[in-house]
Amino acid sequence: MALPDLVVGKQQRPIRVVLYGVEGIGKSAFASKAPDPIFIATEDGTSQLDITRFPMANDWESVLKFVTLLLKEEHAYKTLVLDSLDWAERLCIDGICQQKKINSIVDLPYGNGYVEVAKQFERLVRGLDLLYKKGMHVILIAHAQIKTFNNPEFENYDRYQLKLYEKVASIFKQWCDCLLFANFETFVSEAGDGFHKRHIAQSYGTRVLYTEHRAAFDAKNRYQLPFKMELDTKKFFHACQ
Repeated sequence: MALPDLVVGKQQRPIRVVLYGVEGIGKSAFASKAPDPIFIATEDGTSQLDITRFPMANDWESVLKFVTLLLKEEHAYKTLVLDSLDWAERLCIDGICQQKKINSIVDLPYGNGYVEVAKQFERLVRGLDLLYKKGMHVILIAHAQIKTFNNPEFENYDRYQLKLYEKVASIFKQWCDCLLFANFETFVSEAGDGFHKRHIAQSYGTRVLYTEHRAAFDAKNRYQLPFKMELDTKKFFHACQ
């Protein structure tokens, strides 16, 4: 039996990015400088940016509808930006609660509410993957939260994570090519001496992207990127080529 036609070498494909970070770091501004972007906004945080955007998505079905429009209609946009994932999650939960006529997602027994939320986001991922196959980059913006990690080997510790329910966060951490954590670069110095020695955290305002997992945060990439990069859109896309 003959081998099929083999594909050799590196392939140029669009990039699927989940970008999360601390408040005010410039996540939306980073996405606005991606190639020919169009935004789906689920929160009012991009009014100061000179971008093209759909009308505000005030419900979950609007988010899915805008993705479908990009699939069906001819356009010249090269990057879809969803800003933000965690606010889209709120819309999704509100929609489920209205449909099920319940007050809270936890009112569905046995954790079925979160299972339903995950199913809805799998619908979104299928649409995003079709856009990806059509040649569009996808950048999903999310906020960060600090949660305690229950370490089975040593003491527990706090770390930055996506501000999403665990099942939803897991979907996007597996799906994306780059999970990027944005933060202000911080340096720790010592002050005092002996028993009075203390550590002081200082930030010089440098905005950086972290591209690999560390104890303090989730991150990954499939492009052999350096562990730490400047928060610069052009440099990021160039490094992924």
